[in-house]
This record gives sequence, structure tokens and C-alpha cells, in this order.
Amino acid sequence: MLALWRPWGFPRTFETDFGSALSSEPVSTSCFCPSVDVHEGESEYRLDFDLPGVDPANVAVKVDKQVLTISGERKVEGDPAKARAWRVERSTGAFARSFELPDDAALDQISATSRNGVLTVLVPKAEPSSRKIQVQATS
Repeated sequence: MLALWRPWGFPRTFETDFGSALSSEPVSTSCFCPSVDVHEGESEYRLDFDLPGVDPANVAVKVDKQVLTISGERKVEGDPAKARAWRVERSTGAFARSFELPDDAALDQISATSRNGVLTVLVPKAEPSSRKIQVQATS
């Protein structure tokens, strides 16, 4: 196949195959909201957040009155002023996600780990508590 050579751009067939990905128009996205999977097991709840490129030091996990909040920031790599970007699709910026926890959540035993860009938050279930209440007789 013969392609039209343009000295100030890519050959026409290459541009056609990749559509507007090679457009000279600057494109960017600026909001970042991590995806999360929530699972319930027999003894705990598990929340897995996709946080690729986020330094675990920039992530906060807090619980307040049955509400679990994950917040942080994914920062821009390098110096964006030094290079002209043809296309920027990776989102950056601050984020926060909040989840109301069930009544059986053991709030004082929540743990969080980060591995390979995935933040895992484990929320153990509290042991059901029951007690016998003595009935007082009154006369």
C-alpha cells in the first residue's frame, strides 16, 4: 500500500489506523476516581482499589462513625512544561471515596496494604455479642 508522506507528520495510513490518537489537538483528562471492588467473606469485608501510579505515602485511610474514607493523590510524573504532550489520557489529581460500613464491622481492627498498584482494605466482622439479661421482679 502506498502512503502519503507528510514531512511534518506521520504517513496518512498510520494516522488513519490510530484515528484521533495522533491528533495535533491537545487532549487531557484531569479527574481521577479509582475503581473499587467490594467483597464480603465469612469473617471480613474486602475493598480492593485500583491505584496505579499512586505512592502509598500519598494515600490516607480513615474511619469515622461507620464511614470508611480513602483519599489521596496521583501526581503528574516528570515536568509537563518540558515536553509537548500529544495526548494525555492518564488522569491525575486528588481523589476521595467514602463507604458506609455495616453495623457488624470491627472498626478498631481495619487494616490496609498496598501491592502492585492495588490498595486492599480489610474490615473484619465483629463477633456477634449477646448476653443474658436478668428480669427483675417488682412488687
